[in-house]
Amino acid sequence: MFESGEKMKFINSKGKEVKKSIYQIRLKYPWRMVNLKTKSILFASNDIYEPNSITRPKLKLYESFDWQQKGNNLFDEKLGKWKLKNKKIYIDEITVNLFGDLRIKFSNNNVFETFTDTETDIEIWRLFECRNKENKIIVTGERFISDNYFK
Repeated sequence: MFESGEKMKFINSKGKEVKKSIYQIRLKYPWRMVNLKTKSILFASNDIYEPNSITRPKLKLYESFDWQQKGNNLFDEKLGKWKLKNKKIYIDEITVNLFGDLRIKFSNNNVFETFTDTETDIEIWRLFECRNKENKIIVTGERFISDNYFK
């Protein structure tokens, strides 16, 4: 899940009050954050399945790695460092190409990219407004679905 915009209080599906950004993107297919200046991948969707730098040397059997434990995987480690360095950034540009690949360029030369790798009607990603979930854009391998978005 990727969030952007001012944090607001919402009631979640369990009836509890939570703070969320106004806009969220739910991702179901590969994505990555890259730096255009250094031409490097900063972190990516598969990093969640890799042990972090502290856990990796201690593992005797890779199969024993618990990637679901918060902070235990490489993604959590890299994202934490990235957030510390990039507190005051903003979105410069958002584009979606013919295939539904989403590209968000930030003010720090980082780019968030999704990659559509199917031609089926499976959901690839969804952008929605937390205060009104009827306002959404859904992208599948076959089509774009937009319900009331930004009317």
